[in-house]
Amino acid sequence: MSVRRVPGERGAAAVEFALVVPILLAVMFGIIDYGLWFSDSLSVRQGVDEGARAAVVNDFGSCSSGSAGERTACLVKDRIAANGGTAYVKVVVTGPPSTSGPGAADDWTKGGQLLVCGMVKEIGLTGLTPMPKDGLITSQVTKRVEVTNTPASVAAYADTPPSGADWAWCT
Repeated sequence: MSVRRVPGERGAAAVEFALVVPILLAVMFGIIDYGLWFSDSLSVRQGVDEGARAAVVNDFGSCSSGSAGERTACLVKDRIAANGGTAYVKVVVTGPPSTSGPGAADDWTKGGQLLVCGMVKEIGLTGLTPMPKDGLITSQVTKRVEVTNTPASVAAYADTPPSGADWAWCT
């Protein structure tokens, strides 16, 4: 059985294909970019929470050098493991409440508060898909310090955020 072609329809399938392919590729790359965005969104939330939890019990794993703030940032970045962008971390420690007076602003002692903020600037695969919030994915968590760090005095740590972003939301 042979297909009978009507005169004047030669190449019609090629033209239709050429018209449809850009739309299909845009949809496919959009699905991939948003898949990466959602994956990193979950990774940021989970990584910040897990990293802060490990830090408050002084379980820094392979992040063994630097101050407790730097080790916490290293730990959180390892836990975030962003697929489509770069991770940025901010760590702030406040001392425990005291009946004899306020705790030191940078005192990592039992009962203190550890604030960890994580941010990923999502780039995406193509860079053509518009991302929510300019591609910034943020998460923050506050945990109670359970094990006193040695030394207890810990300076706050913050990565320099990507252009167009700041740490104002992290309080």
